[in-house]
Amino acid sequence: MDILLLCTHETSYVLQLYRYMKKYYPNIKYSLFTKESAKPYYQRHLELQKGESIYTFGAHDYLCCVEAKKLPHFDIIHSLWMEQFWGEAAHILRRKCDAWFCSVGGSDLYRQSNKLFFRILQKRIIRRANWISSEGEETKECFEKVYKMKGRKTPHTIVRFGVDILDYFDEIHIEAGSLKKKYDIPSGKIVVMCGTNGRKEHQHMKMLEAIEKLPEAILNNCCLLFPMTYGGNEDYIRSVQDRALSITENSVVLREFLTTAEMAEIASITDIMIHVQTTDQLSSAMLSHMYHGNVVIAGSWLPYHTLREKGIRFISIDHIDQITRQLTEVIPNIDEWKRQCSWNKEIVYHMSSWENSAREWYYVYNQLIEKNEGRI
Repeated sequence: MDILLLCTHETSYVLQLYRYMKKYYPNIKYSLFTKESAKPYYQRHLELQKGESIYTFGAHDYLCCVEAKKLPHFDIIHSLWMEQFWGEAAHILRRKCDAWFCSVGGSDLYRQSNKLFFRILQKRIIRRANWISSEGEETKECFEKVYKMKGRKTPHTIVRFGVDILDYFDEIHIEAGSLKKKYDIPSGKIVVMCGTNGRKEHQHMKMLEAIEKLPEAILNNCCLLFPMTYGGNEDYIRSVQDRALSITENSVVLREFLTTAEMAEIASITDIMIHVQTTDQLSSAMLSHMYHGNVVIAGSWLPYHTLREKGIRFISIDHIDQITRQLTEVIPNIDEWKRQCSWNKEIVYHMSSWENSAREWYYVYNQLIEKNEGRI
């Protein structure tokens, strides 16, 4: 099974897909087509086997087309997102494979598709795709509406990236007090994690406006934790930090890159996670907090209805200012809330462990190859 992954930038999702698919299905050979600037990252982290390569192109669209023509033939091309470069080179890439598997990302659908130029390029990918996947039913329904796919025969299934953080919780052998000290979190405080990265889309300032309205006794019992380890710029991160410290001195902004093991540690000492970014498909960080039994407050505008249908307990809010009321209710009763959320662990593992997700990815690959063999 010879597969070419399409991804222009550095991302752990490529590393995870490569690592776990090869773990469970060693017959797969993965190569990668990416920008030249991303190649050093993948060379450091991927242990390529015989027959696997990293192919690159320069920063401009036409260079992608030029280099695409030089690619060898693959059983499957798998585009992890509908990036504009793949739309530009779609006619060339389709000739380089027996089948094209297109995964839909949250940014593809909820942000880029609003711009006519990007939507045109995305449709060039979609027209050539032999199989499409989304991470949730809401995303799939939105996709069909935006791209007028209702009634078309292209298979479209739910196939999720696994959450590798889940595998690291059992490896944490440091007690909670020592872990809090490691991350400069004051002991005896209820940890409220605000967002998962430094991008403005996580709406940190609006969160802080709501948190500032908390009764003093509740606010003093909290530590606000802001993971700003990727995304965002220095000015924005500094403004969030200054605003948080003006509300409570018990505010911690994480800036250094976190390994997967460290992300698990952070989740293990968090009590409440607030996730109200403007758009999302399915946050792996949020799922790791649900798995650990943390209380999650999420925006109702995010496509998480399927999670509730599966029985996962979390709090939905319609407006960010409702954070004030929810924290006022949850914090004094945190032990009971976390007890109720502890039942999420088994559901999240079944839905998002790489053990199960790898099986779903492999099913699609097999179906594409079998369908192609049936045409011979």
